[in-house]
Amino acid sequence: MSQQTVPLSRSLPTSEGQFLYQEQIVNIPWMDFHTQYGVSGVIRVPKKDFPLIPTSGPFTHFNLEVSYHRTESVYLIIAIIQPGWYRANEEVLPLLDPELSVRAKCLSVKEFVPYSLLQEADFRYSLPQIQTVDDLKREMIQRYRQSLPELSDEQILERGVSVTTLEILEQ
Repeated sequence: MSQQTVPLSRSLPTSEGQFLYQEQIVNIPWMDFHTQYGVSGVIRVPKKDFPLIPTSGPFTHFNLEVSYHRTESVYLIIAIIQPGWYRANEEVLPLLDPELSVRAKCLSVKEFVPYSLLQEADFRYSLPQIQTVDDLKREMIQRYRQSLPELSDEQILERGVSVTTLEILEQ
């Protein structure tokens, strides 16, 4: 990512998340949700990937360009059961399932990393289907093509990634 590039807006400012509780969709203020789970924020993963997250030990998660995660903070890794999307001034929130979640402590974070600077060590604790730069590129295009439909595959990739390594605390 060039130094002149501004981080991409991926959502509208919202104070609520959308969750599935007892087969009903409810909107909950983020502050209340974070307090209830004792976390600083959430890390959303596709439902198909949730069973692949280790039950203990380290785990590496990749975001598009920047995550704003902070080391030592605790996050809730939570499954996306229905993806959302964002374009310009319109957004559909993803539907998240707190029943499919795990708490994790952030050990390290690298932001705005071009694919060319990723190293083998960055993939050591990632999902089984993300073990190389090419794997990651495919995954990022798959994830963000739907949630950011105005971007081409090339535009998604030129943003680079954020690499967050976490320690799973409990399932």
